[in-house]
Amino acid sequence: MESAEVTYEHGRLAVTGGSKPGTEGSGTDIPRRRHRAESKLGRMTLPWRVYQMMMLKHPWKVQILTAGTLVGCSDVISQQLIERQGWANHDTKRTLRMTTVGLIYVGPVLGAWYKLLDRLVVGKSKTVAFKKMLLDQFALAPSFLACFLALTGFLGGHSREEVWLKLKKVGIIANSEM
Repeated sequence: MESAEVTYEHGRLAVTGGSKPGTEGSGTDIPRRRHRAESKLGRMTLPWRVYQMMMLKHPWKVQILTAGTLVGCSDVISQQLIERQGWANHDTKRTLRMTTVGLIYVGPVLGAWYKLLDRLVVGKSKTVAFKKMLLDQFALAPSFLACFLALTGFLGGHSREEVWLKLKKVGIIANSEM
């Protein structure tokens, strides 16, 4: 028995395969009964296949949407599991602000950065991965984090002085008194 396959044809998603014995290749007959585990596996992998296909078709858009979703979900996790605010005290505006930061800042900046890194350091060896990691941590991370903290601070209603103090506190801006 064939497993189902998701393809992108003529501007539409299509599910093919899963045919009955004797009708292989037609892609039209999906068996009425499947083994329970195979059915659950198919349901779990279908969204992943669609996501991968959409990444191939619209990589920039999908990366930005993924970043926004992950940043928003991270804020929910932070509020509920780390800060233990509970759903009654959940700051929905903060979650929307963080999702927006993911969409307008994190996704585009990191997408462009990793595209640039792939052009600057070509290859797939461990040495190449190590070089990319060094460039990422020492060239991008400090400025990315400073801009991220400043953007979230300003969107959260903090003054320029408060944002500056926050950047000093986390050590991104060197303390001039040292």
